[in-house]
Amino acid sequence: MILSLSQTRRFTLLILLALFTGILFLSFVPTSHSYYSYYITPPHSSSPSSATNQHSTLSPTDPNCDPFNLNTHLHYNKTYPLETHFTTYDHICEASHPLWVTQLWELESNDPPLEALKDKTVLFIGDSVDRFLLYDLCTFLNGTFSMHPIDSYKKTINDTVVKAHHALPRSCVIDGPSGKQGLVLMNYFFYGFDENDMWRDKVSTWSEPPRFKDRWEMFEFEAYPSIFGEEGILAGRDGPDLVIVNMGFWELARFDRLDEQRQFREGVDDEELVDPVTVNEGFVEEFIGKTVEFLGRLRRLVGGDARIRWRQMHTPSISTGPYFIDHNTGTKKKSRGRFTPVKIRVLNEAAEWACEVASGNEAERKRRERSESGQWEKGGESWWRKVEEEEVQEVQEDGRITVWPVGDLMAPWPTRQWLRDDVHPTESAGVMVWGGGVFEYLARTLKRKSG
Repeated sequence: MILSLSQTRRFTLLILLALFTGILFLSFVPTSHSYYSYYITPPHSSSPSSATNQHSTLSPTDPNCDPFNLNTHLHYNKTYPLETHFTTYDHICEASHPLWVTQLWELESNDPPLEALKDKTVLFIGDSVDRFLLYDLCTFLNGTFSMHPIDSYKKTINDTVVKAHHALPRSCVIDGPSGKQGLVLMNYFFYGFDENDMWRDKVSTWSEPPRFKDRWEMFEFEAYPSIFGEEGILAGRDGPDLVIVNMGFWELARFDRLDEQRQFREGVDDEELVDPVTVNEGFVEEFIGKTVEFLGRLRRLVGGDARIRWRQMHTPSISTGPYFIDHNTGTKKKSRGRFTPVKIRVLNEAAEWACEVASGNEAERKRRERSESGQWEKGGESWWRKVEEEEVQEVQEDGRITVWPVGDLMAPWPTRQWLRDDVHPTESAGVMVWGGGVFEYLARTLKRKSG
């Protein structure tokens, strides 16, 4: 069919009108810029000024929002780590995107410090996972790194002249390009809850005092005051804003060694040694009791204004190795399965329950204090109901200790993509996933008053 000249012109005009209408429509259709920029933006190109949660009802610093304990999953980008982010389906409470650690890294000299992280302190109490994380964050963010003797953060030591330095405290001050960020990270190392000095043979990493009770007293009465005491290095701060804690891997290693020693006493031959797939109920009950007691001590030390999060264990790729073997038993066995997925899951669940119990104990303690002070007069069930309502609200706001489920978030990802050895995350995974989580919690933690 041959169109006339007038028909051709009308047809052309209709096509142009359709194209114009389509362009106009697309210009007004709301799209998630942050979502699509993940795929089209080259690495390191996002800007702190474009920070996130554009569709969120709550502020990215809202203290009552914990996106990691909602329906959230991790997008880990091994090739372009700065594009790593978390997706939360509840848009009322979303993790920051870009992550706070990315925003810190992208600051330039003329940028003001990030207010949500300014002059705040994070205290890590745990194991070598925290030690690696602190160092990796410090290096990535150009912080000032220091190592200290076991009893004081006011002194510094050189790791090239000190033997068995792996268990010594570390610190990092991150001032950023402006020199005014004032973000401080600190860690303190424990050998789990061991009271039998069972790791003295590990001369490359072992350090005094080895037993949990002695080490805790060293921390509580000497090391901690050297930070926040009247003459401490952070005397102007009332305590840590955020405390990240975990005792899991060394506890599993302790169980493994105790089981190894038991089989040795029973005369089991090396060829017949059995590596337990899980931990027995007696050990789990002991772990829960010790964890509850420890968390109570910690809460009393850091005060009710500090936010405490239990760092969930991740599952290592290789659960065997000779390091924890007790060579005093004369065993020729070179490795044992100690960090099996089953053991990790059991102890993670036990730790979560211990956090619930410890939080309840905190509520009960406050209830007794108020009762003894006469703040409320006892008047039957109505009085108890009033106390319960007040306490539930208060514990949720400042006293409750909950789990940071970083192990669950990391679990679907192949370990070859994010482990540097058998246990420890790579620098990029540690900084972006673990560091991203720590700074997410810190940004949502109200800054403590200066004391």
